[in-house]
Amino acid sequence: MLIDTHAHLQLEQLDADREAVIQCPQQAGVEKIIVVSTDLAFSRQSLALLGKHSGLFAAVPCRSTCSNFCLREAILLSLTPPWFVLTCLPASRLTQQAG
Repeated sequence: MLIDTHAHLQLEQLDADREAVIQCPQQAGVEKIIVVSTDLAFSRQSLALLGKHSGLFAAVPCRSTCSNFCLREAILLSLTPPWFVLTCLPASRLTQQAG
């Protein structure tokens, strides 16, 4: 089984040809694609993609520097079955966006 473990399919640069970008690896035998998000806005966009395409999964970030609301929302998103994995990384590894 082939798995793409790090894809940013929600980026605006892919708006014109996102469908082809998703279909190409699937046609080449990639069975699962993990859509990596850097903040909650990207996580919401990932959720929209996952609702349209099978084989997509998402990593939802949380970090200790998030506000309580931001952290609660990340946890709730991670509980949306079966697609989300809550990933906790040090804030120094991610660009912080105020939540």
